Parts: sequence; structure tokens; C-alpha cells
Amino acid sequence: MRGHKEIYRIIDEAEFVDPESFHLHYATTAERIAARLKAAAARGEIRSDVSEVHAWAVMGMNVFLGLRYGVWTDDLAPEAVADVIADMLVNGLAAQP
Repeated sequence: MRGHKEIYRIIDEAEFVDPESFHLHYATTAERIAARLKAAAARGEIRSDVSEVHAWAVMGMNVFLGLRYGVWTDDLAPEAVADVIADMLVNGLAAQP
């Protein structure tokens, strides 16, 4: 995102200019994420009951983390953000023993 920050503005403005395309963008993105999650579940890499809700949650993290750490500022390396999220997806937000 750091190299193409205008993408966020274009997508956000599409909501008002072409709401159908705006919705389709997110719906198809969620479908792709859901398919990847289901494939990972089939391989036994993640829980078996992944759903559309999980896909939309992952997409939401993508959108807002990209906005915060890619568009607004670049004060944290993408790898560092990815490490935090990977840990959260594996371990949740539970206190560590």
C-alpha cells in the first residue's frame, strides 16, 4: 500500500460513485479469503469451522492495518505488523502464561 496509497481513496470514493462496484469489491475479496481459509482448514492447518465471518474479519484487519501502517504512516515495518497479526491469529488475545 505504501507505493499506491491512492487505492484507499479510490475504493472509499467508489462507495458514493458506484455503490454496486464498491460492494462487489469487498464481497469478492471476502470470497477469495474464505476460499483460502477453507483450503487451509481442509489441509488441517486451521480450525475446520471457518466461515464467511472469519473471512470478513481477516479482510477488516487487512483494510485498517493497511490504512494505519501503509497510508497514514510508515512507522512500523510491514513484517512487524504481519508478525503481530500472525501471533494474534494463532494465540488470540488471551493473556500469555
